[in-house]
Amino acid sequence: TSYLKETPSITVLSQNLSVHTNYMKQISFGKYSGTAEEIVAEYQQALKDAGIDIVTEEIQRQIDEVYGE
Repeated sequence: TSYLKETPSITVLSQNLSVHTNYMKQISFGKYSGTAEEIVAEYQQALKDAGIDIVTEEIQRQIDEVYGE
């Protein structure tokens, strides 16, 4: 069972998982060009582009619903 209700679409969640997997492999193994700061900034932008804000807002909404604001 999932603890969170499945409100964000599976597509948005899948896109974020894909971005995370791709960038974490690069970051973890040092397989990137440029500086660490540049790859992390690129990773953060890729997550934003994939809809991480939608996921974060929904998780926060559900937490607030259960525990109050």
